[in-house]
Amino acid sequence: EDVESRLRVPLLTSTPLIRHGQSPVATLLKSPRHPYNEGVQVALTTLLLTAAPTRKHVFAVTSAVAGEGKSTFLLLLGNALARGRSTIVVECDFRRPSFSTHVPDLKPGEGSIGRYGPNNAAILPAVDRPDDPLQFLSSSAFIEQLEALKRCYDVVLLDCPPVHPVADTLVISRLADAVVFIVRSDSTGVSTVASAIRKLQRNGANVVGAVLSQHDHKRARQYYSESNAAEKGYSYH
Repeated sequence: EDVESRLRVPLLTSTPLIRHGQSPVATLLKSPRHPYNEGVQVALTTLLLTAAPTRKHVFAVTSAVAGEGKSTFLLLLGNALARGRSTIVVECDFRRPSFSTHVPDLKPGEGSIGRYGPNNAAILPAVDRPDDPLQFLSSSAFIEQLEALKRCYDVVLLDCPPVHPVADTLVISRLADAVVFIVRSDSTGVSTVASAIRKLQRNGANVVGAVLSQHDHKRARQYYSESNAAEKGYSYH
């Protein structure tokens, strides 16, 4: 309730704190009953209930700043969706691509498209990085690529860059049916997150809700209390 009242968007789910030196994606993909995957399933159910009653969907996942856990959540969400729908996850963060870190051992697919996870979700990493990401994402070539993917898959999941400080996600989010916003618990300041969400909404994005990541349930701390919510600075280019 605290998250919803402060950010003015529904809380879709929360995912537990994971203390891991490297990306936990490979481990979580092998542990379907892990609490993290249970949280993903809750978000998936809500996301599909709020989406238009059609078979084809384009969903985007983003955050206010880097390091919130958006790519981890997106890859687990893609695996969950692929259980009953043909799904592809697309890396649109050309400035800081991370798919190769999260899933280094991709299964071969068609062309640049690989496969990952027990449900064999399709994945399109940002292998060819444009010199000007914003220009490419605003181009007809990107829109045509997205339309082609929509014809081939039931669900297209877009891994977007953080909203601050670049404008890439403002362009991408308008092409999605729904946007999921990842917020790291007790980390990023309220004003930073809220301003990012408002920026998306003013630009026409359908932000359907937030996911509270890395949430330490055992400590039972109220997220974003006035005493410990602090602003953080990031450099993202």
